[in-house]
Amino acid sequence: MSVTRQILACVLALSWAGNLSAQPQFRSRIDALAVDVLVKPGSASDQLSQADFEVRDNGERRTATLLDTRVLPINVILVLDTSRSAASYFQDLRASVAQLRAQLRPADQIGLVSFSDVVDVDLRPTKAHWLLSDALGRIIPYGRTSLFDAVVASMALSHSVAGRTLVVVVSDGIDNSSFTRRRSVEAAIRAYDGVIYTVLFGRGRDMDGLAAITGGEDLIVKTPAQTGTVLLRALEQFRRRYVLSVPLGSTAIAGWHRLEVKVRKGELKAKYRSGYWMPESLTR
Repeated sequence: MSVTRQILACVLALSWAGNLSAQPQFRSRIDALAVDVLVKPGSASDQLSQADFEVRDNGERRTATLLDTRVLPINVILVLDTSRSAASYFQDLRASVAQLRAQLRPADQIGLVSFSDVVDVDLRPTKAHWLLSDALGRIIPYGRTSLFDAVVASMALSHSVAGRTLVVVVSDGIDNSSFTRRRSVEAAIRAYDGVIYTVLFGRGRDMDGLAAITGGEDLIVKTPAQTGTVLLRALEQFRRRYVLSVPLGSTAIAGWHRLEVKVRKGELKAKYRSGYWMPESLTR
């Protein structure tokens, strides 16, 4: 379990208890932070080297190491809205998920969380990709939308899996039945080391800004038939991200750290997580 995932587990526990003011306690230290970076435009960004990136942590320059993402498996956690409001999209969604599944590699893992009035973990992360179809076949859309609860559950689901994690939330973007409040979800996301994309087929704004914290994006679906294309776009973008290992040093400062990543080549722009939370106990 990575340190950021330990932080997430603690934040989640505090969120469910309704006490986010308490400080998590740890006994270990960390030396480096992995940062996923999407470089745009993609067509011009395929040949970047370590020297092309400049990373700052709270304004202080860090010498980052560029990791080889070809040897890192991908974990895809699908978070599907199965409430009554998503019923008109669900048949197309089944076909779209099948398209995404076909693009997974043998070492990749796939997991599934569905949500309506309640949140169900329909499939824990597995390399047996064919199980996804069986899990989808058992789902019948009904009820209201526990969007925030599902996002929290999807992050918790990825705790024990190795590799990079992509969470794809497919929803109309409206939460009307979650126990978890938005501020608690945001706190958990700030401690999360995966990347979140939202695929939105409605006008709901409850997820606005949350994916961006992780360096992810909000992708809009105008018609049900577009869902498959948009899901594949999220996976393709994630695969071509760069991963930088950023050293934290022996004098890491407790609290929220703002990250800045710049690309020194041409007019390219970097999209990445906004920062990370360093507990005081990890600075001792």
